[in-house]
Amino acid sequence: LYNHLGLAYEMADEWEKVRVTYETMRAFAQDSGAAKVEVIALNHLAVYSFHHKGDIPGAKALLEEAMEVAKEACLTEVLVETACNLAGLMVYRPAETGPSRLLAEEALATARNLKRPDLVARTLSTLARLETWASRFEAAAARAEEGAKLSRQLAARPAPTRATLPSMLAEGMGLSASWRAGIRAMEALSLSYLGYVRLYQGRPQEGVAILREVLEISKGLPERAQ
Repeated sequence: LYNHLGLAYEMADEWEKVRVTYETMRAFAQDSGAAKVEVIALNHLAVYSFHHKGDIPGAKALLEEAMEVAKEACLTEVLVETACNLAGLMVYRPAETGPSRLLAEEALATARNLKRPDLVARTLSTLARLETWASRFEAAAARAEEGAKLSRQLAARPAPTRATLPSMLAEGMGLSASWRAGIRAMEALSLSYLGYVRLYQGRPQEGVAILREVLEISKGLPERAQ
Protein backbone atom coordinates (compact mmCIF):
# COMPACT_ATOMS: atom_id res chain seq x y z
CA LEU A 1 0.00 0.00 0.00
CA TYR A 2 2.87 2.40 0.74
CA ASN A 3 4.34 1.52 -2.66
CA HIS A 4 1.14 2.29 -4.55
CA LEU A 5 0.46 5.42 -2.47
CA GLY A 6 3.89 6.79 -3.33
CA LEU A 7 3.32 6.15 -7.03
CA ALA A 8 -0.05 7.90 -6.84
CA TYR A 9 1.60 10.95 -5.27
CA GLU A 10 4.26 10.90 -8.01
CA MET A 11 1.60 11.04 -10.71
CA ALA A 12 -0.08 13.94 -8.88
CA ASP A 13 3.28 15.81 -8.54
CA GLU A 14 2.94 15.96 -4.74
CA TRP A 15 6.65 15.58 -4.11
CA GLU A 16 6.83 16.19 -0.37
CA LYS A 17 4.20 13.49 0.12
CA VAL A 18 6.24 11.23 -2.18
CA ARG A 19 9.32 11.64 0.01
CA VAL A 20 7.43 11.16 3.30
CA THR A 21 5.63 8.07 1.99
CA TYR A 22 8.80 6.30 0.85
CA GLU A 23 10.68 7.24 4.03
CA THR A 24 7.77 5.88 6.08
CA MET A 25 7.80 2.73 3.94
CA ARG A 26 11.52 2.31 4.58
CA ALA A 27 11.10 2.73 8.37
CA PHE A 28 8.19 0.29 8.39
CA ALA A 29 10.28 -2.29 6.51
CA GLN A 30 13.23 -1.93 8.88
CA ASP A 31 11.01 -2.28 11.96
CA SER A 32 9.26 -5.37 10.59
CA GLY A 33 12.33 -7.03 9.06
CA ALA A 34 10.83 -6.95 5.55
CA ALA A 35 14.05 -6.80 3.52
CA LYS A 36 12.40 -6.78 0.09
CA VAL A 37 10.14 -3.88 1.07
CA GLU A 38 13.17 -2.00 2.38
CA VAL A 39 15.03 -2.51 -0.91
CA ILE A 40 12.03 -1.25 -2.88
CA ALA A 41 11.72 1.82 -0.63
CA LEU A 42 15.43 2.61 -0.98
CA ASN A 43 15.14 2.38 -4.77
CA HIS A 44 12.17 4.73 -4.75
CA LEU A 45 14.05 7.21 -2.56
CA ALA A 46 17.07 7.00 -4.88
CA VAL A 47 14.92 7.73 -7.94
CA TYR A 48 13.35 10.64 -6.05
CA SER A 49 16.80 11.99 -5.10
CA PHE A 50 18.01 11.74 -8.69
CA HIS A 51 15.04 12.98 -10.69
CA HIS A 52 13.53 15.49 -8.28
CA LYS A 53 16.53 16.77 -6.31
CA GLY A 54 19.36 16.15 -8.78
CA ASP A 55 21.36 14.56 -5.95
CA ILE A 56 23.50 11.94 -7.71
CA PRO A 57 25.78 11.15 -4.69
CA GLY A 58 22.74 10.78 -2.43
CA ALA A 59 20.97 8.52 -4.92
CA LYS A 60 24.11 6.42 -5.33
CA ALA A 61 24.43 5.97 -1.54
CA LEU A 62 20.79 4.83 -1.29
CA LEU A 63 21.22 2.30 -4.11
CA GLU A 64 24.43 0.95 -2.60
CA GLU A 65 22.58 0.50 0.69
CA ALA A 66 19.79 -1.30 -1.16
CA MET A 67 22.35 -3.60 -2.80
CA GLU A 68 23.73 -4.57 0.61
CA VAL A 69 20.27 -5.28 2.04
CA ALA A 70 19.37 -7.41 -0.99
CA LYS A 71 22.66 -9.34 -0.80
CA GLU A 72 22.26 -10.09 2.91
CA ALA A 73 18.70 -11.33 2.35
CA CYS A 74 19.67 -13.31 -0.81
CA LEU A 75 17.04 -11.47 -2.87
CA THR A 76 18.41 -12.16 -6.35
CA GLU A 77 15.73 -10.47 -8.46
CA VAL A 78 15.55 -7.22 -6.50
CA LEU A 79 19.36 -7.27 -6.31
CA VAL A 80 19.67 -7.27 -10.10
CA GLU A 81 16.92 -4.63 -10.41
CA THR A 82 18.85 -2.41 -8.00
CA ALA A 83 22.07 -3.10 -9.91
CA CYS A 84 20.32 -1.95 -13.10
CA ASN A 85 19.37 1.30 -11.40
CA LEU A 86 22.86 1.81 -9.96
CA ALA A 87 24.53 1.17 -13.32
CA GLY A 88 22.11 3.59 -14.97
CA LEU A 89 22.95 6.25 -12.40
CA MET A 90 26.72 5.78 -12.66
CA VAL A 91 26.50 6.58 -16.37
CA TYR A 92 26.14 10.22 -15.30
CA ARG A 93 29.57 10.09 -13.61
CA PRO A 94 32.20 9.79 -16.38
CA ALA A 95 34.94 8.78 -13.93
CA GLU A 96 32.94 5.64 -13.12
CA THR A 97 32.43 4.44 -16.70
CA GLY A 98 34.52 1.30 -16.14
CA PRO A 99 32.75 0.14 -12.95
CA SER A 100 29.40 1.09 -14.46
CA ARG A 101 29.99 -1.09 -17.54
CA LEU A 102 31.09 -4.02 -15.38
CA LEU A 103 28.05 -3.69 -13.14
CA ALA A 104 25.71 -3.39 -16.13
CA GLU A 105 27.21 -6.43 -17.88
CA GLU A 106 26.87 -8.51 -14.70
CA ALA A 107 23.27 -7.34 -14.31
CA LEU A 108 22.55 -8.20 -17.96
CA ALA A 109 23.88 -11.74 -17.57
CA THR A 110 21.82 -12.28 -14.40
CA ALA A 111 18.68 -10.81 -15.99
CA ARG A 112 19.02 -13.20 -18.94
CA ASN A 113 19.43 -16.15 -16.56
CA LEU A 114 16.36 -15.05 -14.58
CA LYS A 115 14.38 -14.76 -17.84
CA ARG A 116 13.41 -11.16 -16.99
CA PRO A 117 13.16 -9.42 -20.40
CA ASP A 118 12.19 -6.13 -18.75
CA LEU A 119 15.49 -6.07 -16.87
CA VAL A 120 17.36 -7.17 -20.00
CA ALA A 121 15.86 -4.25 -21.95
CA ARG A 122 16.66 -1.80 -19.15
CA THR A 123 20.28 -2.91 -18.92
CA LEU A 124 20.75 -2.91 -22.70
CA SER A 125 19.69 0.74 -22.72
CA THR A 126 22.29 1.56 -20.07
CA LEU A 127 25.00 -0.30 -22.00
CA ALA A 128 24.00 1.47 -25.23
CA ARG A 129 24.55 4.80 -23.50
CA LEU A 130 27.89 3.71 -22.05
CA GLU A 131 29.18 2.42 -25.38
CA THR A 132 28.02 5.57 -27.20
CA TRP A 133 29.85 7.84 -24.78
CA ALA A 134 32.96 5.66 -25.10
CA SER A 135 32.79 5.98 -28.94
CA ARG A 136 32.43 2.20 -29.27
CA PHE A 137 29.81 2.68 -31.95
CA GLU A 138 29.39 -0.88 -33.25
CA ALA A 139 28.88 -2.19 -29.72
CA ALA A 140 26.52 0.69 -28.92
CA ALA A 141 24.42 0.02 -32.02
CA ALA A 142 24.12 -3.68 -31.18
CA ARG A 143 23.00 -2.97 -27.62
CA ALA A 144 20.58 -0.26 -28.73
CA GLU A 145 18.98 -2.34 -31.48
CA GLU A 146 18.43 -5.32 -29.18
CA GLY A 147 17.09 -3.09 -26.41
CA ALA A 148 14.65 -1.27 -28.69
CA LYS A 149 13.38 -4.50 -30.26
CA LEU A 150 12.85 -6.14 -26.87
CA SER A 151 11.13 -3.04 -25.44
CA ARG A 152 8.78 -2.92 -28.44
CA GLN A 153 7.84 -6.56 -27.86
CA LEU A 154 7.28 -5.99 -24.14
CA ALA A 155 5.05 -2.95 -24.73
CA ALA A 156 2.67 -5.15 -26.70
CA ARG A 157 2.28 -7.64 -23.83
CA PRO A 158 -0.03 -7.40 -20.80
CA ALA A 159 1.55 -5.83 -17.72
CA PRO A 160 3.10 -8.44 -15.41
CA THR A 161 1.44 -9.16 -12.09
CA ARG A 162 4.72 -8.95 -10.15
CA ALA A 163 5.59 -5.64 -8.52
CA THR A 164 8.75 -4.27 -10.13
CA LEU A 165 11.12 -1.68 -8.80
CA PRO A 166 11.19 1.82 -10.30
CA SER A 167 13.53 2.29 -13.23
CA MET A 168 16.21 4.95 -13.10
CA LEU A 169 16.21 4.91 -16.91
CA ALA A 170 12.63 6.14 -17.25
CA GLU A 171 13.45 9.82 -17.71
CA GLY A 172 11.06 11.19 -15.13
CA MET A 173 9.22 10.06 -12.05
CA GLY A 174 5.77 8.56 -12.21
CA LEU A 175 6.49 6.28 -15.16
CA SER A 176 6.91 3.25 -12.92
CA ALA A 177 3.18 3.51 -12.20
CA SER A 178 2.54 2.62 -15.84
CA TRP A 179 4.09 -0.54 -17.27
CA ARG A 180 3.61 0.48 -20.89
CA ALA A 181 4.83 4.07 -20.43
CA GLY A 182 8.01 2.88 -18.72
CA ILE A 183 8.70 0.28 -21.41
CA ARG A 184 8.04 2.73 -24.24
CA ALA A 185 10.39 5.23 -22.57
CA MET A 186 13.11 2.55 -22.58
CA GLU A 187 12.45 1.89 -26.27
CA ALA A 188 12.81 5.60 -27.00
CA LEU A 189 16.08 5.78 -25.06
CA SER A 190 17.58 2.82 -26.91
CA LEU A 191 16.52 4.26 -30.26
CA SER A 192 17.92 7.68 -29.36
CA TYR A 193 21.37 6.17 -28.78
CA LEU A 194 21.07 4.27 -32.05
CA GLY A 195 20.22 7.54 -33.79
CA TYR A 196 23.26 9.26 -32.29
CA VAL A 197 25.49 6.37 -33.35
CA ARG A 198 24.26 6.54 -36.95
CA LEU A 199 25.03 10.27 -37.02
CA TYR A 200 28.53 9.67 -35.63
CA GLN A 201 29.07 6.93 -38.20
CA GLY A 202 28.37 9.35 -41.05
CA ARG A 203 24.87 8.03 -41.80
CA PRO A 204 22.82 11.17 -41.09
CA GLN A 205 19.69 10.29 -43.06
CA GLU A 206 19.32 7.00 -41.17
CA GLY A 207 20.05 8.75 -37.87
CA VAL A 208 17.44 11.45 -38.45
CA ALA A 209 14.83 8.84 -39.44
CA ILE A 210 15.45 6.96 -36.18
CA LEU A 211 15.25 10.15 -34.11
CA ARG A 212 11.97 11.09 -35.79
CA GLU A 213 10.67 7.71 -34.63
CA VAL A 214 11.80 8.60 -31.10
CA LEU A 215 9.87 11.86 -31.34
CA GLU A 216 6.70 10.01 -32.35
CA ILE A 217 7.07 7.59 -29.44
CA SER A 218 7.56 10.48 -27.00
CA LYS A 219 4.27 12.04 -28.08
CA GLY A 220 2.47 9.05 -26.60
CA LEU A 221 4.22 9.32 -23.24
CA PRO A 222 3.32 11.43 -20.18
CA GLU A 223 4.47 15.05 -20.40
CA ARG A 224 7.31 14.56 -17.91
CA ALA A 225 8.86 11.96 -20.23
CA GLN A 226 8.47 13.91 -23.47
